[in-house]
Amino acid sequence: MKILYKELKNAILEFNLSPYELKELFEEKGIEVESFRYLADGLKEHISPAIVESIEIDGNLKIVKIRTKFGYFQVITTAQIDIYEKAVFLREGAKLSSGEVISKKYIKRQGREYVSEGMLASEKELGISNLDRLIKLPENFKLDDNILEYLQLDDYIYELYIFPNRADLMGLLGIAREIASYLNLNIKIPDMLDEDELEHIGFPIEILDYDGCYRYMGRIIKDVKIKQSPDFLRYKLHILGFNTINNVVDITNFVMWEIGQPLHAFDLDKIYKKVIVRKSREKEKILCLDQIERELPEDVLLISDVNKPIAIAGIIGELESSISENTKNVFLESALFNKSYISKASRILKLKTQSSIRFEKGLNWDFVEIASKRAGYLLNKYANGKVYKAIDVYSKKIEKRKIYASLDEVNSILGTDITEEKLLEILRSIGIKKLSENLYEIPYHRDDIENIYDIAEEVMKHVGIENINSNYEVKILNTAIESKRYNVYSTAIDFLLPRGYYEAKTYSLISEKKAKLFSNNYLKVLNPISTEMNVYRNYVISSLLESLSLNIRRNSYGTKLMEYGSVYRNSMEIESLGIIIGGKKIRWYFESNEEHSIYELKGDISALLEYLNYNYEFKVSSRDFLRTCLDIYVDGKIVGFIGELRRSILKEYDIKFPVFACEIELIEPKQSIYKEISKYPRIEKDISIILSKNDYYASLEGLIREMHIPHLLDFYPIDVYEGENIGIGNRSITIRLVFGSDERTLKDEEVNYTLMEIINKLENKNYRVRRM
Repeated sequence: MKILYKELKNAILEFNLSPYELKELFEEKGIEVESFRYLADGLKEHISPAIVESIEIDGNLKIVKIRTKFGYFQVITTAQIDIYEKAVFLREGAKLSSGEVISKKYIKRQGREYVSEGMLASEKELGISNLDRLIKLPENFKLDDNILEYLQLDDYIYELYIFPNRADLMGLLGIAREIASYLNLNIKIPDMLDEDELEHIGFPIEILDYDGCYRYMGRIIKDVKIKQSPDFLRYKLHILGFNTINNVVDITNFVMWEIGQPLHAFDLDKIYKKVIVRKSREKEKILCLDQIERELPEDVLLISDVNKPIAIAGIIGELESSISENTKNVFLESALFNKSYISKASRILKLKTQSSIRFEKGLNWDFVEIASKRAGYLLNKYANGKVYKAIDVYSKKIEKRKIYASLDEVNSILGTDITEEKLLEILRSIGIKKLSENLYEIPYHRDDIENIYDIAEEVMKHVGIENINSNYEVKILNTAIESKRYNVYSTAIDFLLPRGYYEAKTYSLISEKKAKLFSNNYLKVLNPISTEMNVYRNYVISSLLESLSLNIRRNSYGTKLMEYGSVYRNSMEIESLGIIIGGKKIRWYFESNEEHSIYELKGDISALLEYLNYNYEFKVSSRDFLRTCLDIYVDGKIVGFIGELRRSILKEYDIKFPVFACEIELIEPKQSIYKEISKYPRIEKDISIILSKNDYYASLEGLIREMHIPHLLDFYPIDVYEGENIGIGNRSITIRLVFGSDERTLKDEEVNYTLMEIINKLENKNYRVRRM
C-alpha cells in the first residue's frame, strides 16, 4: 500500500509530524514501512519552469533559448515547442526517474557546435506518467511558482506492508484513522455527495447469490464528458502505481486508493435491461479489460446483464461494457463481496488486481456507501455528470460486532493497571463504542477486532509495549539454586518447556543469503557441502525461522520454538539461546482464536530472568532486522534483545504473519539471598512527569535507576494522562516511589528531601515534573 505524506497530512486535522517522524510512528505501531523516499530526490535544486524566448531551426534540431528563475539557458531539442510556451527545464545535475543525471551536451552540425545546458522534460522522464511527451505548463504559471508541487513531486512516499487482517488500512482513510487515533487527533472526511439533494432514477439490480454478495450499490451518472484527467490526478495516480485511462476510470481508481473500496464504472448504455449478480455457468466466456478472453469454471461470482457477463465480481471488468470515449452515461458499482469467493476465483483464474487484493482481505459495510458518494462527487466535478441517488440492494444489513470485555480482564492480559478512563479514551479513538457495562460495539472498519485479546492488543499499541510492565506471577518449583555444576541453558530450557515452548535442534550451517538478512558478520565455510549451508550462522533465530516456516507449511499453525546452540559473531564462537513465537495458537474446543504476541514473549522472558535471579532491565533500541526492539541488560551489560522481526525478513522464509524473537547470552545465575521482611513501615510517594509521546518510559526508568537513590526500594508507573492542559503531543506519567529501611522507620521529612532531590535531577535532565 503506497501512501503520500501530504495526502495523509491533509486527511488529519492539526497533524504536525515530519515525514521522518511519521515513518517512525508507522513502525512503532505495527505498520511496516517497506520503502520510504522523497519523490524529488535529485531534482529540487535543478528544476524550474521555463518560458521559450526564441527558437532557431537547424534541420530537425531546435536551438531553444529559455528564461528561468535561474537565468537564461540554451537547450537543444527535437520536441514540438513554440515560442512563448512554458515548459519544465532540467539543468545540469538533475536526476531523471531512470537514474540518468543531466549534463551539458555539445552537438556539432555542419561546422557549427551547439551546447545544450540542460533539457526540457517529458512526463515519462520525471516518472509522473508513461507518456513520452513534453510537459507544457499553463499560460498563467509563473516562473517562481513551485513546479515540484504542480508535478506532485514535492512529497514523500511510503510503501507499507499491510497484514491480511487489516483491510481497513488498504486506503488513505483507514491509515489516517489509525494514525489519528495514536495522536489523539481527528480526521477530515473527504467531500462527498449529499444523498438527500439528489433525484431518483430507477434501474433494476438483482442479487441471485446473497452468500457471495452482501450488498450491491449502483449509481447512475448521466451526460458525462469523457476526457483526460486533470494533470494533478494523472501524476498522482501514476506515482501511486495506477495506469491512467480517462477521467471516469481514474476517479474510480483514486477513490479505491483513498477509501480502500474498489469501484467499477460501466457504460450504462451497454448494459442490457438489468444488472444481475450470479454465479458463472460452466465454460461461460468473458472478454476482459486486459483483452484476454477467459473461459470460466462453474460458480465464479459474476456481474452480468440479461445476455452476458459484464464483470468477474471484484476482480476485472468486461471490455465491451467498459468506459470509452463514446460513453455518455455511467453505471457506478460499489459492492461488498464475500472475500472467500473473490480469493477462490482469483486463485483459479490466476488473476490478481488492485481490486481483488482489497476484496480478499475483507471489506466492510460502510465503505460501500462512502466510496459511492465520494466517487459521485468527483464525477460531477471532473466529468460534469448529473449524479442520481444510489440504488442500494441487500438481503439483510450486517450488524456491528459486539464484544464483552472488562477493565480487569484487559489489565490481567497485559499485566497493566490502566484506569477505566484511559481504557475508554483509547477505545473511543479507535471508534469502539461502549454500550453498557463491559459491552462494546466494534465499528465496521475494524472487523479484525474479534475478542478481548484483540482489544488488549489495541490498548498495548496505544500505551506502548515499552511502558507495559510484566506482572506475571513466577512460581519457582526449585526453591534453591544448588551449588553443584549445571548448565544454565539447560535450566532455561527446562523452565520454558512448561510454558508451551518446543525445543528445536537445527543445523548451525545456513546460506550466506540468510545470514546477510541479520548482519554481515558471519564466518564462511571453506569447502561447503552446498550453497544452502555455506556459512556458520550468526544468530540461532535464523535457523529457528526455517523450522517455523516448515511447521506452518505442514499444519498452518504457529508455534513457540527455542534452541540453545553455537553462533559466530564478532570474530568469536559463542553460546546463545534463541526463541521465536508467532502465528495462531493451537486451539482447544473451549478456547477462543488467539495468536502469539510480543507481550506473551516479553512476559516469558521476564519470568525466566526473574527465575535466574538476574538484575535485569529492558531498554529501547534498534536493529536492522527488527521492526521494534528492546535490548536486554543484566548488571548493566547488554546480553540480548527481544522484538518483532521485519516483514522483509519474514518474506525470505515465506512467513505471512508477525513473528517475535529473542536471542540472549545467558550468564550463571546468582545465588538467591533470603532475608527477613522488614518490620518497619514503607512510605509511598507519587510524582507526575510530562513526556513527549515520542519519548519512551524505558529511558526515564533507566535514568531513575542510575541515580542510586538511598532507601528507594521500588518504583513503577500507576497512571498515564493526556490532555490539553499539558500540551498536545504530551503525556503525563505518574510514578509511585516506594521508600523503606530494614533498620528504622524513615521520617517523612527525609523522604520529602530525597523526593525533591529526585525532582531536581529529573528537571536538570530536561524532564518536566508536574507541580501538584
